[in-house]
Amino acid sequence: AMAWLLCAIASDGLIDSAAAAAAGAATGAPRRNQAMRFGDFPPWAAVLSERVEALARREGEGDDDDRRLMTSAAASSRPAPMFDQMILNSYLPGEGLRAHVDLDAFDDGVVVASLESAIMMDFYPPPPPDPAPAPDPNPNPNTNDDDATGDIPGGDGDVPGNATRRARGKRDDDDVPIQVWLQPGDVLFLCEDARWTWRHGIAARSHDVLVSEDGESARRVERGHRTSVTLRKMRHDAHELRVAA
Repeated sequence: AMAWLLCAIASDGLIDSAAAAAAGAATGAPRRNQAMRFGDFPPWAAVLSERVEALARREGEGDDDDRRLMTSAAASSRPAPMFDQMILNSYLPGEGLRAHVDLDAFDDGVVVASLESAIMMDFYPPPPPDPAPAPDPNPNPNTNDDDATGDIPGGDGDVPGNATRRARGKRDDDDVPIQVWLQPGDVLFLCEDARWTWRHGIAARSHDVLVSEDGESARRVERGHRTSVTLRKMRHDAHELRVAA
């Protein structure tokens, strides 16, 4: 099935082939590394959308909700077609994807089909809520505002204003992602918190390090050319995109 899909994508000519993309990167020529469609899918994308929709609507066995792929009830029960927007992307080895949350213009239930090369995708939890401002240790109204809350060049930052800014800063572990190993042909479903609050992205590097489940061994996996297909549903109140998707 994946071989047929890749052949159909190549025949469609929406993006450059792996060879053309590599040649373009070597010469600095413009590349066609992304294609986007709204509503009117190419035949291969329509077939993929139908297959993924069938998976998404599959219920768990008994009360086992963990077996449901589309965990959002609103997404899994919405009228057909489940998807009406598609993005086709091409990645050369070493290229990444900036960590992001998909635009609010799209509904819950985003699906990514990952093809060709295996890849490590990173998921970043939402930042913690801002804590309440620390009480002012020097409530004297006659104190100069610059002395009470300003930055001191070259100082240790222990003025109240800086203390508040430090408290509101990111935690030490905010940028430590949870990694998901996507193999060729894997389909990723993003629902609920994974869709709305967790950022997902791909680090720009030529290889990934795959650690064994027991953590006692690791192996280096070189990246190859990768193709991804993202399927989404436009929200009824967001028929016009004003920024990049």
